[in-house]
Amino acid sequence: EDAADIRHADDLTAFSHLLAAMAEPKAPCDTIPGPLPAIPQGRTGLLRGLFSGGTLCQEAAELAAPILGKDLYSNLSIAGFTKLGAEAPSTGNAFWDFGDDEFTVGRPHPMMAPDLRMQRLVQELLDPQVSIILADMVIGFGAATGQAELFAQAIEEADAKSGGKSRDKTIVVSVCGTEGDSPSRSAESAILEKAGVKVLGSNARAAIWAACTATGKNNIKEQK
Repeated sequence: EDAADIRHADDLTAFSHLLAAMAEPKAPCDTIPGPLPAIPQGRTGLLRGLFSGGTLCQEAAELAAPILGKDLYSNLSIAGFTKLGAEAPSTGNAFWDFGDDEFTVGRPHPMMAPDLRMQRLVQELLDPQVSIILADMVIGFGAATGQAELFAQAIEEADAKSGGKSRDKTIVVSVCGTEGDSPSRSAESAILEKAGVKVLGSNARAAIWAACTATGKNNIKEQK
């Protein structure tokens, strides 16, 4: 609860809105409207998080963990998670930060070179135990262009290799960027949605929705 003139936020997006409102109370600040989408039925199974950076990966893991409850793994050091090395295969509900030093030795950061993460996307879509893929997409200055197209190509590759079975899996992505970026947030989101990806307005919302989908839980609370 807010107390003694100290305000709080439950996730990174809410925190950024709070800071903007405190800095300039009269400035327009878009909020994320309404409740989260309904949970699709029959999609329970393992969740795999594929992130281009550690901040969003850790936020997603910590928000999803109480819902998932068990079998928690990550290449980040997160309380309650079993640590995985970069060379280890995915197991359980795994959250991967592809921007970690182990993945970037001798190669560009995944924001600039998404190929390694896209290869893992195909791999996870072919895993019969996996039901849902959770990912971020950071756009804007310094980030690779055409990331949404790469996601769509990876989905098509998995579809071809699995004989269409990978289309039964759910992919949810949050796009971190603005309408002023080129390509814009809405343009990238439209390409993802055309490829069958569920696009949600923030990393926190995507993480909670993905965890509830993986477990079949319907008690989603509206995010502030």
